[in-house]
Amino acid sequence: MSSTRQTSGCYRKKAIHLNKNVNLNDGPVTAFTKQHLSVAQISSYCCYLCLLGLLFLKNIFSSDGSISLLFFQSLPLLIILPGLCRNHYKAYNWLCFIILMYFTAYVVEVGSPLREWTDYLGLSLSVLLFISAMFTSRQLQKRIL
Repeated sequence: MSSTRQTSGCYRKKAIHLNKNVNLNDGPVTAFTKQHLSVAQISSYCCYLCLLGLLFLKNIFSSDGSISLLFFQSLPLLIILPGLCRNHYKAYNWLCFIILMYFTAYVVEVGSPLREWTDYLGLSLSVLLFISAMFTSRQLQKRIL
């Protein structure tokens, strides 16, 4: 008999935590968090556009660059662009996963003996974009809940 009481209590706790209307950890959205959100969104957009611009310039002015290479390098970033424009937090989550591919590629390039200054710039942009996209996603989730 006591085991059923413990089980039902456990299910009640899970039901409370799964309910999106009940949020015990987050307070109301204040002007301070709105300011953080706007700063994070602006930095995300700037880093996003700079990374796309870096890919574009590197492929256009490089001797081994091509339009098809540019297309395949920028396609993952362009797929989530509509979600970023609509401020969906899931698009920012996916952006974080996509940026990990670019981060890995730039770490390999920076570690090679044929590195260029654009590799350091790409690595910096990917780190900044990851951090700002993660923060933006979290702030948007707080706003929704």
